[in-house]
Amino acid sequence: MVDLVLQDPRITQQEMALNLGWTPAKVKYYIAKLRQRKLITRNGSSQNGEWKILKN
Repeated sequence: MVDLVLQDPRITQQEMALNLGWTPAKVKYYIAKLRQRKLITRNGSSQNGEWKILKN
């Protein structure tokens, strides 16, 4: 997931699911875990925002 964000910070969770072959629920789960650990954040809206990696 981090690699996908690094390649395209504007990627949506749905696009992540398609690229990884995961369900959208699984992507949402891991995004929540990354956010809890303060490793990733989203700036802007869900459709027009960008992901930002806070720590690698």
